[in-house]
Amino acid sequence: MTRVRPSLISSVNSSTTDASAALRSCPCRRGTSVFAYDGDNLVEEINATGAAVARYSRTQSIDEPRAMLRSSATSYYHADGLGSVRSLSSSAGAIANTYNYDSFGKLTASTGSLANPFQYTARESDTETGLYYYRARYYDASAGRLLSEDPLSLELGATNFYSYVSNAPLNYADPLGLSAADVQRILNQAQNILDQTTKDGQRINNGNLNNILSTLQRLNPKRKKPPLKGCGEQADEIARNDVCL
Repeated sequence: MTRVRPSLISSVNSSTTDASAALRSCPCRRGTSVFAYDGDNLVEEINATGAAVARYSRTQSIDEPRAMLRSSATSYYHADGLGSVRSLSSSAGAIANTYNYDSFGKLTASTGSLANPFQYTARESDTETGLYYYRARYYDASAGRLLSEDPLSLELGATNFYSYVSNAPLNYADPLGLSAADVQRILNQAQNILDQTTKDGQRINNGNLNNILSTLQRLNPKRKKPPLKGCGEQADEIARNDVCL
């Protein structure tokens, strides 16, 4: 699979006008599919002729699909505490698909025939390869490991370059395919920027600040889902008191 420039992004519905939208193409036995993204989230699947095959609605958080429109029918996602999709239901509330996984995400049982890309930790699954697309890397649930080295593993002194969430999949998820140390570095840099902005006397809208903090926290594979409670309250307090975290 390769990413391509968003030359067809006008075919995506009006909810996907983010400047960071991009496309990913996948040649497969059933023909070429093009996947359109709004930021980090898949929002539409398009066939080779440019016709929409499926559209996806999600929350503002990463990897939280809410609904799928496919073949003129809407289905709704139901996830467990880790974020893995456990079932899909129809508009009438009837269960259409169900999924069971082992501790590392291998599908052990399923029911229903509705096509659905989001399964373990709500990441995109490829039925032809059996792999999950974790953005920076691909994940093999059968082996319980990522297929390529962590991008910063050598620099950070890691000893296992392929482990998934430090072999603790019952407690953690990894939406970016990066190690906890990688994400912690991103968090630290973002925090430094926020601190410096406040010291310089600049004000950040509390809504934007809340979005930044909650999104970054969700990217950390060494933390449990759902997001830490109190992020919104913390952001509101910071905005009111004009203090740093």
